[in-house]
Amino acid sequence: ALGARQLPIVVNSPGGNVDAALQLGRTIRRAKLDIAVGTTEFSGCSPEMKNCRDDDSKAAPYLGIAYDSGAMCNSACPLMFAGGVRRVVGEWAFL
Repeated sequence: ALGARQLPIVVNSPGGNVDAALQLGRTIRRAKLDIAVGTTEFSGCSPEMKNCRDDDSKAAPYLGIAYDSGAMCNSACPLMFAGGVRRVVGEWAFL
């Protein structure tokens, strides 16, 4: 459980449907979420390993770190990205 904490949305997208991107942008803004362009490097279990559990059974099943290297938000993605309250694009990401 995250309690009162709100994690940012981290996106890595070549683009897609304009209408969907606009709707997602509105949803992100209504929820007052931050957004960043990035990829996730998992440590221990990755989402593909459905029954995996790290040694620490109290921790979240998938732990990782967001990186900007090579991440992208192209085509319709910037329309969604604009909905973020705070928007972060690292120097190695593409927007």
